[in-house]
Amino acid sequence: MNAPETITRNANDIKSAVVSLILDKKVDNALNFFEDHTEDVVTAYNEYMPSKHSIMQRPDKVRKSKSEYKTNKLPRNWQSYINEIELYFLLNTGITWELLNDSAEQENLQDVFGKFQDLLKDLHFDTYAREAKRLAGAETECAKLYALYKDEGRPKLRIIVLSYSKGYKLRPLFNRYGDLKAFAVGFTTRLVDDNMQECWDIYTSETIYHCKKLIGSEHNGEWAVDTEDNPFKKIPIIYIRQPKAWDGVQERIERDEWLDSKTADCNEYFADPILKISRNVKNGLMDPKSTGKVVQVNNKDDVFDYVAPPDATNLKSNEKSNIRESILLGTMTPDFMNDNIKGLGAISGDAQVENRILGYIKRLSRMEIYDELFQREANLIKAIMATYSYPELRKQINAMKLNHVYQDPQTGTQDNSEEIQRWAEIGMSDEALVEANRNIHNKKLELSRLEKKRAREANLEIQKASATTTNSNKIPEEE
Repeated sequence: MNAPETITRNANDIKSAVVSLILDKKVDNALNFFEDHTEDVVTAYNEYMPSKHSIMQRPDKVRKSKSEYKTNKLPRNWQSYINEIELYFLLNTGITWELLNDSAEQENLQDVFGKFQDLLKDLHFDTYAREAKRLAGAETECAKLYALYKDEGRPKLRIIVLSYSKGYKLRPLFNRYGDLKAFAVGFTTRLVDDNMQECWDIYTSETIYHCKKLIGSEHNGEWAVDTEDNPFKKIPIIYIRQPKAWDGVQERIERDEWLDSKTADCNEYFADPILKISRNVKNGLMDPKSTGKVVQVNNKDDVFDYVAPPDATNLKSNEKSNIRESILLGTMTPDFMNDNIKGLGAISGDAQVENRILGYIKRLSRMEIYDELFQREANLIKAIMATYSYPELRKQINAMKLNHVYQDPQTGTQDNSEEIQRWAEIGMSDEALVEANRNIHNKKLELSRLEKKRAREANLEIQKASATTTNSNKIPEEE
């Protein structure tokens, strides 16, 4: 049960109150101050997993004097498809990092910047970034833990992705300004006697609290709390929360599954021919083992007809098509299976971008969430480098001004040199060309260089003009 919102947001020093409760071993009370999004997470997880879709609860049909008819239960994987496309547009080719320091500072920081990039490779940064994004899109939240531990006596650093589907409970604690002040990770461990023990690791920038609920009625739900200094002096958690990738179209997806299942029932029912015959005809049917098969109809009132399945093909087809279109548009997901695209063969890069414009629009909306997270992660990695990896380079590490750059999901680059050349030919200003050029990451620095270049050129023109004027004013010598 969550603490009231007014307490969580308006307390003067919520972190101190929580720490005090933890040290008093009132862990349950402390956890009440943390945010709990379990209900949203479980709902999203059940919608994401096909085996948990509501269509799987469709009842079988009861038949008189016969066994139950097993109705078809056909879930679709729309949620996963939409989520993967969202991931593709945001992080398919990963992100790159750049220094925003001025040119003089950059020369002195190249070595430490190289070490930053090497650490990202060692940590498999892009791989875990994609995993975390996939889980956040599927479950609405996940977290990345930068864990420092010992393996055979040697310290090791790695990224661990935490989520509900992996057995973790995630509880962030923000102050009224949205700053992360503490983070709690809940999990259970199996003891030697096969008892399951509830555990919480609660992280602050100074301390990590390892909390374990004591087992046995004699302990009455008491907690044991061990403390550990936080070596990084920053909360080593990147908490991600976003809307589920298919937000707003769940009802449409369920309707699509229901139509598929009902159609499958109908197809099964009419898979074998069904005859409608009068009694006179039935009595005159030939032995099915005979080589020739003739049905004798004695008069015009006798009936011998096949029962045709219900004919609503157009209605079903139109509804299925409308549902598909509404799901894709409602989630801003490009239609990669569109018949118009399949018939085009090899299409130009501009045409591909136009076809995928919905994906780029949604990508921009997700950047609003992930931009801040990547910058916070960069600061965390800098803190890890300064306190653990390269403490002797602390000054240079702290001096780095890092920026992340998203790559094009298809090419993995931001190159648009041909476009820039065409725009230059039609007279676009230099400032506009700099802003549009994807190859220029530090646009502020480039614009400053451009301004200095213009000033130098203007100064040269003034000097030339002055020299010309001086020469023209000289009195020619008499011969």
